[in-house]
Amino acid sequence: MSDVQHRTLSAKDTAVSIETTIDQLDTNLQTTTGNIDTVFDNAVKALKHRRTELRDKSHALAREKKKRLENQLDGINIHINIMEDANELSANIATYGSQTEFLFSKDTIIERLNHLRDEFANSTRYRTTTTISS
Repeated sequence: MSDVQHRTLSAKDTAVSIETTIDQLDTNLQTTTGNIDTVFDNAVKALKHRRTELRDKSHALAREKKKRLENQLDGINIHINIMEDANELSANIATYGSQTEFLFSKDTIIERLNHLRDEFANSTRYRTTTTISS
């Protein structure tokens, strides 16, 4: 009978060991799922933070570019107005002025047109090699 008792005790010890392992599995499962949740929560926070940074940077770049383009547009509109005024002046001189007045203002008009062309070329980074000759 001693052999049966010994085997019974051994089986009971094995059963206790298995129950302990089952209990540890539940504890380990809770710890592991908690760690997984923590890692994913931190990753989601980091992604949200990065998304916010990228969106803010995109908005800042768009505002900066929009301001730069608006400034360029203002400059171009100023040049357009100046060129229209110069065109109107030269048309008036050509239409209503005498030959003497036209010849007298010719150098001024050419100088002004060349200046406008150079300013426009510099402001739009467009280079031209032609000049108005007298």
